[in-house]
Amino acid sequence: MATVVDLVAAWSRTSGDNLPSVRAVARELIIAGVLPKASGRRFPEMQPEHIVRLAFALYGARRIVGAVAAARTLWNLPLDGTPPRHRSLERADGSFAAAPPAGETLTMLLAEHAVLAERGEGRSSRLIGATVEVCATWPEVVITLPAPGGTALFFEPPAPAFDEDGEPRDGLRLPHLPNRRTIIPGNVFASVLASLSAADRARRAA
Repeated sequence: MATVVDLVAAWSRTSGDNLPSVRAVARELIIAGVLPKASGRRFPEMQPEHIVRLAFALYGARRIVGAVAAARTLWNLPLDGTPPRHRSLERADGSFAAAPPAGETLTMLLAEHAVLAERGEGRSSRLIGATVEVCATWPEVVITLPAPGGTALFFEPPAPAFDEDGEPRDGLRLPHLPNRRTIIPGNVFASVLASLSAADRARRAA
């Protein structure tokens, strides 16, 4: 099974992020219970949601001290700042369902890709060609799905986080800080998934 060590290595290798930095953030997430902790000889298997939580922690905070809070906050951001029961999201099959928060939405895309990749149909996945934009200045995640039928999904805090001029309220943005955003290609998530799958197969074959 793929472990958090595999996840950290795969993310660093695929994204180009510094390995010690990724490892340090993952350690903070484990301590806080955001990523599962090993118990004796039992090493928890990494799932798509763990990839998402690590990405949010890495890019949603300016410093490691804020990584845990960023992972939790960004995971729960609602679509357009609207409670899920008032929004709907199109599934891959064209049907609609109540829109889950940012973390669950991205996890669904990863899980959908994993199933298609296992069938040899990974290139038809919506994750390929998608982008995930994470803001570290205030809580916001933008998932842009590829064409045809592509759309940008904005996940942000419920009103009144922004005023009538579109400026963040309640000190979410400090005037002297630039707007810091990171765009993660969907291919990065797909490659990390592939690496974890390969690690899992290798351990089972050993």
